Amino acid sequence: MRNDIALANGPLFLTGKHVDYNYTTISSAPYGEHWCKLRRILALDVLSTRHLNYFMEMQRDEMKLLVQKLTHDSHKGFKKVELRSRFFELTFNMMMRMISGKRYWGDDSEVGDLEEARKFRETTKELLMLGGANNLGDFSPTPRWFDLDNLEKKLKSISLRFHRFL
Repeated sequence: MRNDIALANGPLFLTGKHVDYNYTTISSAPYGEHWCKLRRILALDVLSTRHLNYFMEMQRDEMKLLVQKLTHDSHKGFKKVELRSRFFELTFNMMMRMISGKRYWGDDSEVGDLEEARKFRETTKELLMLGGANNLGDFSPTPRWFDLDNLEKKLKSISLRFHRFL
C-alpha cells in the first residue's frame, strides 16, 4: 500500500509547473485529496454518460469527416494512407469542439477562424515538443540550474499563450 502511492505519483515535470498551473490539473497533480476530488469531478460530470451523449452528434460529424477524407484519398482504388496525423486531428478536434465548440485542425474550409487555429496549432506543437520525458532537467536538478536551452523561459511563454487562449 505504501509503495502504491509512490508509484501513483508521476515525476514532477517542468511542464506541470508552468503549463498545468503548478501541478493542479488532473494530468499533473500528485496523488492526494486534490487529485481524488479532480478525478471524482471528471468521472461524475465531464465523462458522465449524459455529458458524453450530449456530444454524440459532434463526434459523429468528426468521424464522418475522417471517413470522407479517407474515401477521397482512395477514390481511384487502394492506396496507402497515413493515419497517425488523421487520428491526431480527430482526437484534438473532438476535444476542442467539446471545450470551445471550434475545430482547429483540418482543411481551411473546415476550420472557423484560421488565424486563431494557426496560433493554437503552433502552440500545441511547441508544447508537445518541449513537454514530457525528453527534458534532462526533469530528472536531475543540475541541468535546471544552467537551463542551457532556455526551457523554462519557453514553457512560461507557452503557458501564457495557452492561458490567454483559454
